[in-house]
Amino acid sequence: MRLPLSARRSLMRKDTVLLELAIGAGALAYLSSSHGPTPYDALFDSIGRELDVPPNMLRAIARVESSFNASAVNAASGDVGLMQINPATARALGVTLAALSDPATSVRTAARVLADSRRTLTARGRFSAYTWAMSYNVGPDLSPAEAGAVYAMKVSWHWTLYDLARLKT
Repeated sequence: MRLPLSARRSLMRKDTVLLELAIGAGALAYLSSSHGPTPYDALFDSIGRELDVPPNMLRAIARVESSFNASAVNAASGDVGLMQINPATARALGVTLAALSDPATSVRTAARVLADSRRTLTARGRFSAYTWAMSYNVGPDLSPAEAGAVYAMKVSWHWTLYDLARLKT
């Protein structure tokens, strides 16, 4: 017995959706495989837990900011270290630029900035994972929004992939 055309189309749509899900899941598995261990995992985990900042968010920011280069210096902005801390931010937090070449100091300073941003965004009723990531780049005023939005998308993408990669373990 041959199925009616409408039933065949319905089955084809379901098959297409299943195929798309399988391709999507395969692609995510492949992409998350490039988000395995980093040289600073112990720092991200311990400081993240201590200051209540997701360790995978810290990993994502380090990847976007410096590609895990602890001695990175941005010639244009003066941002320094693994987490690319701005000199003015470092001064405001009582951290010297020389100290930021130490990965632990850089990660701790970034986590402090993120914890402060979370409090500020929450108080203003603007907290979300997206605005939190955005604030690391442009500050809790979320301005300029365009630059912050592009940055937040990059961090959010890597944060998700680090989360997925760690689900497997």
